[in-house]
Amino acid sequence: MIDLELSDNFYVEWSANEDFSSGRIYHIKRNKHGGSLSKGGARFFVTQARIPPEGYFPHRRLDCFVSDSDLVPKPEELARDIFRALTARGLIEEPTWLGWHVAEERGGAACGEVYDWD
Repeated sequence: MIDLELSDNFYVEWSANEDFSSGRIYHIKRNKHGGSLSKGGARFFVTQARIPPEGYFPHRRLDCFVSDSDLVPKPEELARDIFRALTARGLIEEPTWLGWHVAEERGGAACGEVYDWD
């Protein structure tokens, strides 16, 4: 897991391999005493088709999914920020399709033993 600062208000924890990269984007609020509070506000995924679809040049796809619209009121801006930060580190390059989405978890269920209450 690697951290990447996006701005004074956002940072990323992400991981990558040859075919797939993903990360969680956190909003951070700092206080004057040096403490901070972080809350996840979005996730991103970088993929590349092994065989490009007909009619497209080979390219990557970066999708940013905002899960907290209060923390991230401008999904397009956050998506562009993550693209610029990854580009600056040489982790992604053009051509890339950049997509931004707003998503919310509507529920969930444990499948098997998820919680360790002991």
